[in-house]
Amino acid sequence: MKKLNLDFSSREARQAFYRSSSWLRLRDAKLYAKPICEICITKGIVTPAQDVHHKIDIKDQPNLRLTYSNLQSLCYDCHNRITVTNQFNSEKNLQPANKVHSIEILQIKK
Repeated sequence: MKKLNLDFSSREARQAFYRSSSWLRLRDAKLYAKPICEICITKGIVTPAQDVHHKIDIKDQPNLRLTYSNLQSLCYDCHNRITVTNQFNSEKNLQPANKVHSIEILQIKK
C-alpha cells in the first residue's frame, strides 16, 4: 500500500498534485457543474470560469484537497486577484518574523 504524502509546502509537491488524474477529474467536474465564475456572478457579471480555486489552500488543509465544497469555479482574473491577495497577506504575516531587528546597547560609563 502506497503511503500518501500530504505535505504540500513545496511548490513541486503542489504542482505534482495539480497534474494528478484525481485532481484533473474533480476540476473538470467542478467546471462542468459551475461553468460561470462564482465571484463575477455575484456582481451580475457572466464570465466563463477557467480555473478552480481551493477556498482553503492545500498547504493549510491537505485533507480538503479533493473536497468538492472547498472548490470555487473562477475566471482567470478573479483567480489571479485572489492568489495575489493571498500571497501578499501571507508575506505580510511572515514579515515581522523575517525582519532582523538590531538593537544598539550603549554602555554607561561610571
